Amino acid sequence: DYFDGFGACPDSTSMVTNETDVYENLVYNIGDDGMETDGRCSNLRIWSNTFHDVLMGISLAPVYDGPVYAIRNLIYRTGVGNNGYTGSPFKFNSGYGLSGPMYLFHNTSDAALTAPRSNGLYIKAPGTWELIYARNNIWAGTNYAINNYNTGQPIDLDYDDLWNDGANDLVRWDGTRYPALGAFSAATGQEAHGFDVDPGFADAAAGDYTLAASSDLIDAGLHIPGINDGYGGAAPDIGA
Repeated sequence: DYFDGFGACPDSTSMVTNETDVYENLVYNIGDDGMETDGRCSNLRIWSNTFHDVLMGISLAPVYDGPVYAIRNLIYRTGVGNNGYTGSPFKFNSGYGLSGPMYLFHNTSDAALTAPRSNGLYIKAPGTWELIYARNNIWAGTNYAINNYNTGQPIDLDYDDLWNDGANDLVRWDGTRYPALGAFSAATGQEAHGFDVDPGFADAAAGDYTLAASSDLIDAGLHIPGINDGYGGAAPDIGA
């Protein structure tokens, strides 16, 4: 019931947030950002947190000097807040300086069916950064799975699952709409090994975002050394 849940990176105290882990927190019923990672962040690792009923899950707007890692966070019912903006699991847009590299691994995002409808991943302008690098995430939207209108900034997406409820095209990229993953990948080079399948959550309505045994995302991910070593099965699962 706060406007923002909490912050991790003050503007002027860079050494305080050097080599910091933020993990296994539960944050919910937030009017704006579940977590604000806006300021001086160097080797900040955000992992295994749950954010729900928030407008934005984690704000990275901006993160000086990086890198910042977001790993296995569950972020659902985004787009819920105290205003009329659309939501997203991550916020990158900022009118401030250049963000450092941002790595997004094994996160699960599921937007709420609210007015306005929200995106699985929303990349807005203005904002500048060195890199957004995403692997093995689930981007489930009620508007677009991915909506990016800041395509001049470097981004590398692959092995993610893009999904929406079918009421809109799957991806909006710099004003062009793509109804399916193949056309999007062919035009942009993004998500060459991506998926556009129903994630197959066990019971999303009850907040259970584990994958059901029938999910196509089991054993479908990319091995990322240092991130998902020791996985079970033929390959890592996709999502949190």
